[in-house]
Amino acid sequence: MTFVSFLSTYRWTILFYAAVILLVYLFRKRFDWQGIIGLYRTQVGLALMDRMGRRKRLFRLLGNLAIVVGFAGMLFITGMLVKGLYDLVFVPGAPPVISPVLPGVAIPGVGIRVPLIIGWLALFAVIVIHEFSHGVVARAHNIPVKSSGLMVFGPLGGAFVEPDEKVMRKRPKSARLSVFAAGPFSNLAASILFLLVLSIVLAPLLSSFVAHDGVVFGEVQAGFPAAAAGVRTGIIYDRVNNASVNTTDQFLAGLKELKPGDTVTLESTTTCENATIVATTSPSDPAKGYLGVVLTNNLKEPGLRWLFSILSWLTELVTWIFLLGLGIGLANLLPLGPVDGGRMLQVATEYLFGAERGRTVWKRVTIVVIAVLVVLLFTPLIRSIF
Repeated sequence: MTFVSFLSTYRWTILFYAAVILLVYLFRKRFDWQGIIGLYRTQVGLALMDRMGRRKRLFRLLGNLAIVVGFAGMLFITGMLVKGLYDLVFVPGAPPVISPVLPGVAIPGVGIRVPLIIGWLALFAVIVIHEFSHGVVARAHNIPVKSSGLMVFGPLGGAFVEPDEKVMRKRPKSARLSVFAAGPFSNLAASILFLLVLSIVLAPLLSSFVAHDGVVFGEVQAGFPAAAAGVRTGIIYDRVNNASVNTTDQFLAGLKELKPGDTVTLESTTTCENATIVATTSPSDPAKGYLGVVLTNNLKEPGLRWLFSILSWLTELVTWIFLLGLGIGLANLLPLGPVDGGRMLQVATEYLFGAERGRTVWKRVTIVVIAVLVVLLFTPLIRSIF
């Protein structure tokens, strides 16, 4: 990607993060800075945590379940790191098992681009669920929560909850493990819930809007073969190369092997229109053919496209909450230093080996995990450069 194409692709993303950095700089005195991490402390949500935390039996029970799920997730994510190292050495081209995620930027090695605005809304929802759960379980174990608020780390943002660490250290090991495990557990549980909402509610609802009698183009690009052949937007085309086509998937499958110079005929039995198109070279791949059309959804009631658009936006948001919640929940269970999994491991090793030796084991595991993460994150980048 050239510098000009990079700027063209990421111009809004660059402007967004530049604006975030500027706002943080202008209001920097309102943050409590701990190194490069800034905390904007508030009391938002603390009263609700207190009220929910009064249901001690329920949230202590959920906290104990979170411990079991947390250690199981720690084993799973550790196994994924080992698999990632194996694939890195023995499976060329294998997708990375762990990658940094920044809304608006493509995930390295995967090519999926997290949408900027929806990505940030989803990420913020995931973080709020995570941190709020820490606070509720802390209150269920009579651990005060000193503050909540916003956190910034450069252009990255999030939320935090601050239990009283002095009081927490005096609580039983099970209580501390419950508080640490509550955040990742809530993310994983919420991801399952959002997946059910997607599968049972949103996907069937969206599908009920879509007709299956052909394809419709939302845009016919000027200067490309389809426009020259007279293809129009809003027309239902239901035959491609003399074969019936009812859905977008069928249309794309029929043109999967399209090459430059291939001829494509489109017909509409509704309007009796037809067009013969000679494919040109794709702007993104010289080996593939290109017609110059952009598909849109063929709706049963075109007048309800506004409602379909709202539901589509909501579906995309819920999808990213599900995906990011799953990823962040598991990533926080890494046996690594200050993250939730690392703090759980510290409590466990101190219990098994004693305080001093347990901390030594915990530090060594942290160093190994950091080394593995560095290898997994930077080796694909170095290979792509050289």
